[in-house]
Amino acid sequence: MRGAMRTAGIWFGALAGFSGVEHGYFEFLQGNVTPAGFRFPSIGPPCVPESAWHGCEPALTLIPNLLISGIVSIVLGAATLIWVFGFIQRRYGGAVLALLSVALLLTGGGIVPPIVGVIGGLAAMRTPMPAAREARGVRRVAASLWPWSLIA
Repeated sequence: MRGAMRTAGIWFGALAGFSGVEHGYFEFLQGNVTPAGFRFPSIGPPCVPESAWHGCEPALTLIPNLLISGIVSIVLGAATLIWVFGFIQRRYGGAVLALLSVALLLTGGGIVPPIVGVIGGLAAMRTPMPAAREARGVRRVAASLWPWSLIA
C-alpha cells in the first residue's frame, strides 16, 4: 500500500507541476497586462471562455500582472516537478507538495491541477516512512564502497 500511495502522489504532483508550467507559459504570452479579474482564462484571445468553461484553462491569481504571474507559475511548476521527482519520499515530502500546489493555485497555475496536486500531497503524507534497518554482510560492504564508485 505504501508504494501505491507514493506513486499516486508522484503522478498527481507531476500533473500539477506540468500544468502549472503550462498555465504560466500561456499567461506569460499574454504579456504585461492586468487580468480582467481575480479569475481569468490563462489562454488569452482568440480563446472564448463562454464556449466551454474549461476550454481556455481558467486560473486565478493574486498577482495583478499576467507577465509576472506567468513567470511565478512557471517557476513554481518547475519547483513542483523537481520536488515530486526528487524529494517526495522525504519525511515532509507530501506536505511540501501540498503547499507548492496551493502556491500554484494562488499565482495563476490553474484551478483544477493544483487541487489535484493537493490530493497528491495528501496521498504522499499518508505514506508511512520505512523503518531504518541495520546493514549486514554484503550490504554493509557495498555501503562502504559506493563513494569510491563516484571517484572511479
